[in-house]
Amino acid sequence: MAAKFIKNSEQDDAQGCASVAGGRMPGATVRDYAAKQGISAEEALKEGMKTKAVEFVAKGGKIYDEV
Repeated sequence: MAAKFIKNSEQDDAQGCASVAGGRMPGATVRDYAAKQGISAEEALKEGMKTKAVEFVAKGGKIYDEV
């Protein structure tokens, strides 16, 4: 499974989706998510990274899974 990244660019606006706070949100960008939450885009990115860090540790903190 490929890693999902939070992006904040004009390209994301054109594609209409971004990963934020640990989940994929079709039709949203980081800026849209931040506005709905009443926070800055920078705070939204930090929140998303914290969520992904917790998820990473919960899954064992391995960069590569054995197949």
